[in-house]
Amino acid sequence: ETHPPPVRCRTHLRLLLPTARAIPLVGRDEEMANLLRFVQDDSPNNIRARVLTGSGGSGKTRLALELCYRIKATWNAGFVTTQALARFFKQQDASEWGWQKPTLIVFDYAAAHAAVLAEWLTELQDRPVPPYPLRLLLLERHADVDSGWHQAVFSPGGWSHMRKRELLDPPEPVAIRSLPEPADRLAILSAVVQRIAPELLEKLINEPALPQQLSQSPWGGDPLYLAMAALTIARSGDTSALRLGRTELALEVAGHEQQRLRKLANSH
Repeated sequence: ETHPPPVRCRTHLRLLLPTARAIPLVGRDEEMANLLRFVQDDSPNNIRARVLTGSGGSGKTRLALELCYRIKATWNAGFVTTQALARFFKQQDASEWGWQKPTLIVFDYAAAHAAVLAEWLTELQDRPVPPYPLRLLLLERHADVDSGWHQAVFSPGGWSHMRKRELLDPPEPVAIRSLPEPADRLAILSAVVQRIAPELLEKLINEPALPQQLSQSPWGGDPLYLAMAALTIARSGDTSALRLGRTELALEVAGHEQQRLRKLANSH
């Protein structure tokens, strides 16, 4: 398929944003195939929801963005903010809302949307089968079906909320995997280094200890942390960043950004 080019970033830190598409989507064929089936498969109930969970940096948002891109030719697909959802809820009864083509709505940080989502789904659950499918994809770090935001949205108790659970496909949250393959981890690392310090790329790829370092890193399966490590490697010229912990790596990246801002301020 033809994919849009990476967004031009004014600062290296913006390479970490999912919308920059600087981090290639590798090792996610199974996850993408499952999401495409969830979106496109026929179902008697054309309103369906899925909860996708994963630690911060695991790639949930990037995966959802790619899903929106792949179906955009025939679907309305995109992310919604809490403010937009609340505004819609005030202006229109969801039980009477009529979408005019297949629609996918992604809720990033779903727990922050919980209160409005709970009310919205109460109205959606009782409407007749619509002419076009509606898919709701909820992204969050954690979800427990018996407590917290998930229970508040889908199982708050009472007969009036019984059908909310029926919207879920599958009933349990789906956890995104860490990237297991060193080749996929290296692809992410290399892509970011290529954007910042391409002269270091050959040295990085030929580093004999690199495959083992990538396999043993406790955060090596999380694309965001691999990209953060690549930022540090591109600046230092060595792979010592792969031995840092999550917090140490985040502080290293933040320290470089602080230096950039200080230099910018001093120059003016």
